[in-house]
Amino acid sequence: MVERAEYEAIHHLEKLFPSNKASSHPFDEVVNTFDGKRISGIRKPTYQRVTDRQISPIDPLASPMPFPGRDSPVLGNRDHCVVDGSKARSIMCALITPASIIDHTPILGLNDWV
Repeated sequence: MVERAEYEAIHHLEKLFPSNKASSHPFDEVVNTFDGKRISGIRKPTYQRVTDRQISPIDPLASPMPFPGRDSPVLGNRDHCVVDGSKARSIMCALITPASIIDHTPILGLNDWV
């Protein structure tokens, strides 16, 4: 995990001033498709998520999540699936989100979409 501000600044400068030579910054070129929007909820004024200030240069969409049997969190994503109620249990829709997204938030939208 590296500081988000540094990571974003370096990639922004690379977009503004592309170079033909090999990149001189310490991060690999990663395509980030997450727009950073989330449903705001009631939080304490002092609360700040780890993913608001730090980012993984290898997988910018991953975020720290608790892992059973380990003391420290690991980087990961969550999958959300909408399944029909028949015996076949067919997957109607699936969505992968960063671990920092609350579980019930995307399911509400997926339910309406399906």
